[in-house]
Amino acid sequence: MAKDKRRKVVTEVVPICSDTIGDLDNGNTRRVVDREIATIMNDIEDRGEEDGKPRLLKIQVEFIKVNGRLVITPVVDHKLPPRVVHSTSAKIVAREKDGLFEAIFQPMNADNADQPHFEAEEAESGAK
Repeated sequence: MAKDKRRKVVTEVVPICSDTIGDLDNGNTRRVVDREIATIMNDIEDRGEEDGKPRLLKIQVEFIKVNGRLVITPVVDHKLPPRVVHSTSAKIVAREKDGLFEAIFQPMNADNADQPHFEAEEAESGAK
């Protein structure tokens, strides 16, 4: 069976510290952290000045002893502010249809009783 050349077999004693956490899982921890940072930076570039809210990078390292062996599991996550779109106002129609209430979003909708309209006299004077 061919040996996977990408995997590095560690045979010497390695200190457990912040410098070596990135080396866990053959460096995949470092790649995952970098990917999460890229996601945060892309979001900052996209809308960072608009919302003024912080983005969070969480790196949690779990240590557990199983059958006399130390198992270290890095958990990497990010938190971005929610995306909020602009509000839209509507006139609520006080009728229920199929269990749902209806709303009118367009003021010029024919169903909107409060829409501006021409009086007959104004229509005639404008047509002259």
